[in-house]
Amino acid sequence: MHPLTGAALRGAPEGSGVLRGAGDVVFPVLGGVPVLLPDAARWCATHHDAIVATLAAAGRLDDDALAIVASFAAAGRDDDVNVSPAPFVDDFTPEEAADAPPPRLLHRAVGPLVEDAVFDGPLAWIARQLGRPRVALELGPGAGALTTLLGDVVQRAGVVVDISLRAVLLAVARGGPRVRGVVADAGALPFAAATFDLVVGNNVVDVVDAPGALIAHAVRVLRPGGRLVLTTPDPALGGRAGRDDRALEHTLRQHGLVLEDAEDGILWPRVHGPRHVELWVCRAVVARRPLATTAPQAARKAVRKAVRKA
Repeated sequence: MHPLTGAALRGAPEGSGVLRGAGDVVFPVLGGVPVLLPDAARWCATHHDAIVATLAAAGRLDDDALAIVASFAAAGRDDDVNVSPAPFVDDFTPEEAADAPPPRLLHRAVGPLVEDAVFDGPLAWIARQLGRPRVALELGPGAGALTTLLGDVVQRAGVVVDISLRAVLLAVARGGPRVRGVVADAGALPFAAATFDLVVGNNVVDVVDAPGALIAHAVRVLRPGGRLVLTTPDPALGGRAGRDDRALEHTLRQHGLVLEDAEDGILWPRVHGPRHVELWVCRAVVARRPLATTAPQAARKAVRKAVRKA
């Protein structure tokens, strides 16, 4: 559906093509991935070279894709002649994207931290919360490590969204046949209300421009009784670390969710190479959308409020 108006879109090309809305509204579909951003033309203009390279690397580049990218990019440049080319800004390391064990770390104190994170890190914590959802949504899949787990547990379908086509295609490849991808903004999700049983985001709420909008839209697309699972190394959501660390829970409650579980102090090591390891300390939360009949109205009100502030 249209990411801003919620209007239905027509067409479902398997490869590259377009989705059509009312009037002259169109959105590109590139390599089988719908691009449902509020300004898809500007996105194509900004990331033209990265889009082409990504489709080529995935074996999904053909004449149709080239023509569609060129057409939307031209429209984006017509709207704003100052559009500057840019690569995708993916939040994953080469080691996280590699289908191989991490490199041997050249310090005896660091290796155990990385090994322990397999069982006690943010990804492992989320894995214990997944259950068996019928339909699940992952926000910001990164290199697709969580998507791999999601593809194994969903009963019907899993959907991943990211503003990077490269991240979406990588996650879809790792998620298996029940996972599909959409290029979309987590703060303007192009899905109908009450679509998903589970919405999950592993260390993503802190890297978006408007965390409140992300949470508001996550609530909107959750079915009554559905769960939102989030981890973050910045539970203050941009506030003062240590003083505002309950900001995430406060925001969830503001949007009508009921907190079910939370854990702090989860170590998240990110391996960049044998001599380069980042170490973050994360907080994880699980919140549920109530079954009360007033929840949809509250969710819609929260979405409108978050969008006005964004």
